[in-house]
Amino acid sequence: MIKKTFSPKQIEIFIRLRNELILPFTMNNVDLSSYNSMYNSYINDSAQFICIFDDTYPARLKAIEDAPLSFFKKGRSIDPRKSVAIVGRRKASESAKNIAFHLGYKLAEFGFTIVSGMAEGIDTKGHEGCLRGQGHTIAVFGTPINVIYPKMNTDLAKSIINYGTVISERSFEKSYKHGS
Repeated sequence: MIKKTFSPKQIEIFIRLRNELILPFTMNNVDLSSYNSMYNSYINDSAQFICIFDDTYPARLKAIEDAPLSFFKKGRSIDPRKSVAIVGRRKASESAKNIAFHLGYKLAEFGFTIVSGMAEGIDTKGHEGCLRGQGHTIAVFGTPINVIYPKMNTDLAKSIINYGTVISERSFEKSYKHGS
């Protein structure tokens, strides 16, 4: 018999995996129909479920101390070699938004992936500049994967899904209220 020892980090990941992904399915009185409808939503909405043990889980994300056990993804692959986050104020000045746009554009020309949260203001302009520069951008949603916020960024989200990636740790929700 081969004995494998696990590092404290691996043990922590297994415990989190059990608590967040496995226990909800094994508890008594679980309505599996809700899980079935959620699964069907993933399939119909072309989102992928990525687990930390999957080959498609980004190596750089896995390397951080508190890496998510799983997330949902729409769009292209997401393991960039070079990436830069462009984040800032939602109510930014026009000159700050112009700088974010041009920064996203130029970094895309140099092969950098832009990562941001798609919030109004600086985040939006960073994504837009990257797309205009024909680069790859990743939008990290704080909302469920099927909820675009702010609504004014619906077209931007569609472009990011086509030419980049949208990710969220939150699954599909039929009735989502901002701030929940």
